Amino acid sequence: FLVRFDLLLLHNLMVIGCNHQSKEDEFLLNNHKINLRSLHVVRDELVVTIEQAATQLEGYVSDRENTTLLNACILSLQQIRGSLEVVELSGARELAGELLYTAKKINNDGMPLGDEKLSALTKGFFMLSCYLEYALQKEWGMPALMIPYINDIRISNRQPIMWESYFSGVAKSFTLSKNNGGGACLTDGDTTITEGETI
Repeated sequence: FLVRFDLLLLHNLMVIGCNHQSKEDEFLLNNHKINLRSLHVVRDELVVTIEQAATQLEGYVSDRENTTLLNACILSLQQIRGSLEVVELSGARELAGELLYTAKKINNDGMPLGDEKLSALTKGFFMLSCYLEYALQKEWGMPALMIPYINDIRISNRQPIMWESYFSGVAKSFTLSKNNGGGACLTDGDTTITEGETI
C-alpha cells in the first residue's frame, strides 16, 4: 500500500465539493460541521495510525500466515474509527468502519482477500488520509464524498451498497443482483431499479 497525500486527488475532492455547493440546499444537505479543534489536535497521530494500519495489512498480504499483523491492523483501525468519531468526520468514520469490518471478517471467518477486495481496501486507506487534509482545508466535512469508496468495499464483500443520500438523512441500502432477464438490478426490499433506469 502507498498511503500518501496526493495534491491532485485533493484538488479533485475540492472541485467535487465546490460542485456540490452550486445550490444552497445541496450545500446544507451535503456539508457537515466537524470538531475542527479536535481534528487539529489528533491529525498527525491519525495520519500515522492510518499509514501504520495500511502497512500492517500490506505485511499480512505478503505473509498470510502472519495473523499478528492482521490483528495489529484491526487494533489500529479501531483506534482510527474512534478518533474519527470524536472529530465528527462521519464519512471517514463509516469508511474506517468498512475497513475494520473487512479486516475482522478476514481474520475471524477466513474471508478471501482477492484482487477486488485488496484494491478497495487500498483505495480506502488512501482516501482516509486525503479526506483529513480536505476537511482541514475546507473546515467542514462532506461525507458523501466517501460513499464511492465505502461502496467499493461493500461490493467486494457482497454487501448492500450505501445509497448516495445516506448522509443527508434519507438512508437506503440497495443490493446488486440479477433480474429474470439477466440484467443488473438494485433492490432495497421495497424498490427495484433495473439497469438503464434512473430515479
